[in-house]
Amino acid sequence: MVESLYELRDPAWPVSVKLRSDTLRIDRDNLQFKVTSARAGHLYVIQVGTDSAHFWQLFPNGSDRANRIEANRELVLPRASWSVLSSGPAGLNRLIAIVTPSPRDFSAAGLQPATSSSFIGEFDLTQARAAWAREGPSAFAGKAINCPLDAASCAPFGAARFDIREVN
Repeated sequence: MVESLYELRDPAWPVSVKLRSDTLRIDRDNLQFKVTSARAGHLYVIQVGTDSAHFWQLFPNGSDRANRIEANRELVLPRASWSVLSSGPAGLNRLIAIVTPSPRDFSAAGLQPATSSSFIGEFDLTQARAAWAREGPSAFAGKAINCPLDAASCAPFGAARFDIREVN
C-alpha cells in the first residue's frame, strides 16, 4: 500500500523525511523524524506495521491534531507532547508522509478514531481491504474536505516514503 500510494504523488511537490535513526530497539527507542514540504499544506503520516496486521495513522492523532506544515520548514515529529515507543514485533515498518492542499478524511478507507487506550488511529483492515478493492491506493490519500480550490487542484499531494526497522 505504501509503495502504491507513493506512486500516486505529484512529483512536482517534493516532500522529504530525515530520520533520527532508521533502526529502533523494541521497548527502548522512540521514533523521531523531520518532515519538509516544498509547499504548505496538511501533513499525514501513515504506517504499516512490521507484522502487516496493523495499519495506523500516526499523525495527526488524538494528542496532536495540528497537522499544518509550512513550505520549506522542518516539522519535527513526534512533538514534545507525545511520543511513539518502538513496541515490536521485530521487522520493517513501512511509512509514508503525505502533504495535501487541504484537510483530508480517511474514514472511507477504514480509519478508526483514536481511543482512550490508544491516541493513534488505526485502520480497520476489513474496511481498508474493501476500500482498496473499490478505489485502489487512492483510497488511502483520503478525501479532501473544505478545499477552497477546484477539485483538480485539491486532489494532488506530495509524499515521501521511509522505513523504520525494529530490532530486539
